[in-house]
Amino acid sequence: MKKKIKTKKVNDFCSVSKFHSWNVNLGDAFNEGDVIYTMYNLNEKYEVKADCSGVLTDKYVSENYIVEDYQVIGEYMVDSESEYDPVGVGIVYKIVNKIKERNNKEL
Repeated sequence: MKKKIKTKKVNDFCSVSKFHSWNVNLGDAFNEGDVIYTMYNLNEKYEVKADCSGVLTDKYVSENYIVEDYQVIGEYMVDSESEYDPVGVGIVYKIVNKIKERNNKEL
């Protein structure tokens, strides 16, 4: 199942932030609690952690992009080991990523 990645509200006084960087590449798997992106609000750095495990499938913003609170900035497939993915799509992404890693090591 696909889920949306939204920016967090980090400050009560300012509703926009500067998106700094993605900490996960497209197609990469991440675990619950991993930092998936970094943003700045009023010169303070915020590292945003994943709510659950998954695989990043879409990025809608890039570095230095100005984002609003709760804006959709990407999507991910929920990990198959999570209660949110009864079909097991996440395991397919894990297998594909392992194959990609193996191919990259051989190059």
